[in-house]
Amino acid sequence: MARDTMLDATHTQQAPWTLVDFNDQRRGRLTLIRHLLDQLPDYDVPEQLIEFEPLSAPAARESFTGPLKPIPSI
Repeated sequence: MARDTMLDATHTQQAPWTLVDFNDQRRGRLTLIRHLLDQLPDYDVPEQLIEFEPLSAPAARESFTGPLKPIPSI
């Protein structure tokens, strides 16, 4: 099968192929997301206190007068 030949020829340790069963779209998406998250390194990042200078003027309030437009879905 051409797919198997292509996978055998291009699968390397630096760039491995990961096959996900998408016959069930929802489960396939969740499986793919879980796999991607599992690839991220997991380590603690020390918290750093950030000190901000005081504002030079009182904080302004925002105002919006235009029409609301929904964000189109893709």
